[in-house]
Amino acid sequence: MTSMSTPRTPGQALLVCALWMVVVAAACGDDDDGPYEFVGRSCRDDFDCAPGIECETGGDFPDGTCTLSCRDHFDCPRGAACVDVHGGVCLVACGSDAFCRRDYRCRLRDNEGESGESRVCIK
Repeated sequence: MTSMSTPRTPGQALLVCALWMVVVAAACGDDDDGPYEFVGRSCRDDFDCAPGIECETGGDFPDGTCTLSCRDHFDCPRGAACVDVHGGVCLVACGSDAFCRRDYRCRLRDNEGESGESRVCIK
């Protein structure tokens, strides 16, 4: 019996690979809707976030926040910064508390993968 998640033909494997690349491309790089399209939305679990995006909960993330693992700023969507939180995550970049959702504040955090700090929305 073949698993439903395993492609049965080379064509199906190619289709699955192409769809995965579209999902990854949509989650990374520039987007027209700003960071809240993928990063910074409230969440209870990973299913509340876009595919490939994780829900960080507790501590610095009241009501959860959708995040993306990153190595540097280039891994994050437009309007987000890669900071040294939980091994490197993309969080909404901000200039003041007004940029952040309720219960979040604009705070300095060390960058992941490069020197310096970025202002991001975090508790």
